[in-house]
Amino acid sequence: MNDPHVVALLYTIEHGPSVDYREAEPQDYEEKHFSVRIEDEQVCFTMKAHYATEEKAREAVREYIERWEFKVCLQQGPNRFKLEFERSQREDRSPRPAPKVPPGTLSITGIRVRAGRATGRVGKIVVEKKDKRSPYPSPARGLKITPDVESMQERLRDYRKDGKELGSRTNFCLTVLQDAGGGRKAVAKKYGIAFEVLSKIGSLCNNKGASQARKNTGAKNPFTPSETRFLEEAMVVLIRRAAEVAYDPHKSRDTIKLSDLPDLV
Repeated sequence: MNDPHVVALLYTIEHGPSVDYREAEPQDYEEKHFSVRIEDEQVCFTMKAHYATEEKAREAVREYIERWEFKVCLQQGPNRFKLEFERSQREDRSPRPAPKVPPGTLSITGIRVRAGRATGRVGKIVVEKKDKRSPYPSPARGLKITPDVESMQERLRDYRKDGKELGSRTNFCLTVLQDAGGGRKAVAKKYGIAFEVLSKIGSLCNNKGASQARKNTGAKNPFTPSETRFLEEAMVVLIRRAAEVAYDPHKSRDTIKLSDLPDLV
């Protein structure tokens, strides 16, 4: 090619058997450097800026995809939404003369670009019949994945995988915020989380848990079902708020209160 240009990047949505996107409505999103089309279990990024190589174009969407996958995993659990790269669509911006095509339509390696949007089919995943129809999850907004956020997310993934060490893993997330914020009162102010929420999380983690308790004081006190639900949701809340503050530490946010978490009965 004399002047190569990446027109679009195509990704296939990978997911577990509990998800069925076959009847999900197509979605479109406009971003600064690319537009996004979700359809037929595929995601197409149509590039607005110029990228001469596939590698540079993929780097331009990498963090966007990582935040998207992070958000879905945090909210819905693992194996719900992952983008697997398929191929790029390229054109030569200084080609040799070619036969004319209908106005407004350019065919490029099996993908049709019309009015600035690229669509195409690339090896759809064959899925088994499932009970639940799932809408496509929207991209992430206002989140930043820092090393601390990723460490917290790793504890949540481990818990969801093996169902163990709920108190220890939730307390790890709380400790990460305390180390970054300078104590619970500072954390409450910096992250917009009510002090009583932080205190309740700490108390449950330290004083409950039975055989998986963090301390001896909790060795004979298993979590009740409501306490389990509370800590499971608390872990999600702590991680999400950490990612929000990392993205914009100066934005005003609603304070997370006990009433925002599952009731303790």
